[in-house]
Amino acid sequence: MAAGVGDDAISVAADFFEEMLHETFSSDTEILRTGLNFTILISGDSPEAVKADLTRIRESLEDHLRVDFRPVYGVMSAEDFEPSTQALPNYA
Repeated sequence: MAAGVGDDAISVAADFFEEMLHETFSSDTEILRTGLNFTILISGDSPEAVKADLTRIRESLEDHLRVDFRPVYGVMSAEDFEPSTQALPNYA
C-alpha cells in the first residue's frame, strides 16, 4: 500500500480505478473487486490475449492515479469457474 497516504485517499483511488476498468473492457466483462484486488472475468477474448495486453492496460490505467495503491490483478475466463459437481457434506 502507498506509504504516507490515508485510507480515504486509497479508497477513492481504488473506486476511480474500478470505474476505469469498467470503461476499458466490454460491458460483457465482469470486474470483481475485493479490497484492492481486481479479478477481470473476460468475455469474448481468451485470458491469454488479455494477459498479453495487461502490461499496456495497467500502465495506461495506473498513469491516471494520483495514489499508487498497487492494485492486484487476475484475469480469468468463465470456464475457470466451472461449478463443482461434488456433493457438499451433510452436517445435519
